Amino acid sequence: MRTESPVVVDGKTVAIGAVAKTIKTDSKGIAQTAADVLPYGTYEIVEIDPSTGYRINNDWKQSFTIRENGKVIDLTSKLCDEKVFRGGVKIQKTDADLKKAQAQGDATLEKATFAITNKSKESVYVDGKLYSAGQVVKTIQTDNKGIAQTSADTLPYGTYEIAEKDPSTGYLLNNEWKQTFQIRNYSSYLRKMALDGYCIQLDIPEIKKMISLLGRCSNNLNQYARKANQTCSIYWADIQDLKERLNEIYDMAEKILIRLNALQG
Repeated sequence: MRTESPVVVDGKTVAIGAVAKTIKTDSKGIAQTAADVLPYGTYEIVEIDPSTGYRINNDWKQSFTIRENGKVIDLTSKLCDEKVFRGGVKIQKTDADLKKAQAQGDATLEKATFAITNKSKESVYVDGKLYSAGQVVKTIQTDNKGIAQTSADTLPYGTYEIAEKDPSTGYLLNNEWKQTFQIRNYSSYLRKMALDGYCIQLDIPEIKKMISLLGRCSNNLNQYARKANQTCSIYWADIQDLKERLNEIYDMAEKILIRLNALQG
């Protein structure tokens, strides 16, 4: 509120500079008050919370005055543009027999084509074109490692399905493989994790031991290097000590990997 004196809105006194009222947009993006809500005065309207899938427009603000009784000030020509959240997708093609990203014989994992279909309720704008629900919005091809992906800002907030359209040379089309995925913003992810997520606290004492070993090995190496610079000699006992330290580090690293691998189950 930018009036020179407090005003009364919805039965409450609103101080100068305080928020007098909040309004929300409808399905068409229109937000408005009733015609008799704001007293004679000067006001400023800003966005405080974006709609789902969009980023807040902190640059948009409009000042207006109430001077006529029962008149709604129309600011719809001052468009509050919001940018939609965007993301991308990445997939991995593998050999069905080998169960890994490695081709057989003269076959190749390169240039398999995948189609991304819009499964959202509304149309989406991709690469300068509007696509209705059910339409293919983009195709991507695998590289020589069997990986295909879009850029990180290709797909608008929405729901999509990806499926193989054309196989790479030497392979049959996999008509059964399809994946549905969603592009969401980070705040939605945080809300989802707060409600349904869980945290894993790792208790791996070997990591602390390995850090200690690395520190001791580094200190000893520095001491041996200074000694070599001073005497122009390298002692066999010092080399043996370093070997023993490194073997301890290798053993500790193996134990850590075993512990981490067990977590995958």
